Formats: sequence, structure tokens, C-alpha cells
Amino acid sequence: MTESAGIEIVRDEPLLEAKVLRLDRRIYRAGGREHAWEMVTRTTAAGIVACLPVTTAGEVVFLRQFRIPLGRPVIEIVAGIVEIGETPEEAIGRELSEEAGLVAAGFRKVADFTTSAGLTGELIATYIADGCRPDPDAHHSGEAAEEIATFHVPIGEAWAWLRARAAEELVDPKTFARRKRCQPPKLGYLAACPDLVAGTFSPSPISPKLGVW
Repeated sequence: MTESAGIEIVRDEPLLEAKVLRLDRRIYRAGGREHAWEMVTRTTAAGIVACLPVTTAGEVVFLRQFRIPLGRPVIEIVAGIVEIGETPEEAIGRELSEEAGLVAAGFRKVADFTTSAGLTGELIATYIADGCRPDPDAHHSGEAAEEIATFHVPIGEAWAWLRARAAEELVDPKTFARRKRCQPPKLGYLAACPDLVAGTFSPSPISPKLGVW
């Protein structure tokens, strides 16, 4: 399948399949012999997307959403699955309307993030949603688990706002990214870098754990 640094991925063996997830045993070859790694694969989606909404008023939009596996709310950005047959941009537009009640003028790709590299091969394609304004046709997805509050924060205040929230609440790592072009250079939040929002950010695929300060 693939090979890197002396490790060759040989095959995947399904172990257990549920409604939306499958447990696989991945067989790989290293050091002249085969090894096994258990991993999880999402079976009902073409991918995962996330976006940071930037409004026409110069604000970024965050969500507080209750997450069932954690049993508590999390501060995060708009995100969701790419349904079979959708493009990433179509999925972002749908999630943006459903979760934040917004419609965007356009989208810019930022980076691909791993979710949990030791558990799944899933990546999240992350975007900036520019020119966001209220969507007159917005409707909630109808999922019982989606209890969502939205926060509109001026771009220049996003770093301080998120730092204050992180002192008291969980912040999802999708909200993090490398502030490579910001001054002073540092690791920080996706929304905290004016260069990123302005379109001069230089992205590279990273683990979201690198964004934790």
C-alpha cells in the first residue's frame, strides 16, 4: 500500500463494523517482519472539514457545542463530515449554515490536520470562510446531540478571548494552528493570527497538538 522510513503498510483486516465506524487491524512490515496495529475508520463520510468563519464585520465566530463522548461542552470552530457525493466546500457551506447560521462569500484552504494519528488515519481539511453574513435560509441539522452557542469575537481580540476560555473550558485542537507568519512567532490559535485571516499565512500539514501553547 504505502512505504516510508522502512515501514510498509501491507493490508487492512476488518475486525468489527458498527453504524458509522469500523475497527480494523492494519498489518505493516518493519524490521523484516509483519506487525499489527488496531485503528478506527469512519465508513459513512468522504472526509472531515472545519472552517473558521470571518464575518463582514471583522469578527471570527466560535461555537460552544456539547460533545456526548466527553459529557461536556467544548469551544470549537465549525466542523463536520463531508457526505458521500459532496465536495469539501459544499460540506463547509452546509455546516456553516446549520451550526452558525451563516453563509460565506468564499473559502480558503489553510491546512490538513490529523485528528488522532495513533487511532485513525482521518484528516481534517481546514479552511477560512470569508465574508460571512447571516444566512436567511439557515436551518438546524436536527441532531438531538447538537446543543450549540455561537460567539462573535473581533479578530484582534480572538487570542485573548480564547486564552481566557481555555483557562475554564475545553478548547478543541481544531481551533489551533501554527502562527508561522505572526509577530512574535509562536504557536497559537487558528483565529489569533491576522496574517492568516488576511491571506498571507503559509500553511503546512500539522498535528493539532502542535498548536497547544
